[in-house]
Amino acid sequence: MAHAEELDLQTILNSMIDDSRRNCLELIREIHKLGGEAGTQVVSVSARIYQTWMDFKSAIFGYSREVMFQSSQYLETASQKVYRHAISSNEIPTEIRQLLRNEQSMLAVSSNLIKEYRDRLRYRYPKSYQA
Repeated sequence: MAHAEELDLQTILNSMIDDSRRNCLELIREIHKLGGEAGTQVVSVSARIYQTWMDFKSAIFGYSREVMFQSSQYLETASQKVYRHAISSNEIPTEIRQLLRNEQSMLAVSSNLIKEYRDRLRYRYPKSYQA
């Protein structure tokens, strides 16, 4: 893959990471405004298992863009499920649910951008993406 494309992908991913951090901080601020406590290190057991599997897989098979894209797609699906669950909960205040809807929409846009990038790379470098 050309160096410029690697930098482009890195820029996209860094932007998504920054957005995620901003969203998290905004959600924590809103929870504190409502008098609640927000955990910043909440990670599910399934997320830990998945991360361990991905680390193992990378150690055995090495890093590849295809593995990174597959991982991204899996995490996107899991994230959307969590957002849908939280948004449908009547226990969460309306203001927080609206914030979550906005974040969910932003995440969907980012996910679509990654999918487009993946598809463009598959078209341009088909041998890199053969099983």
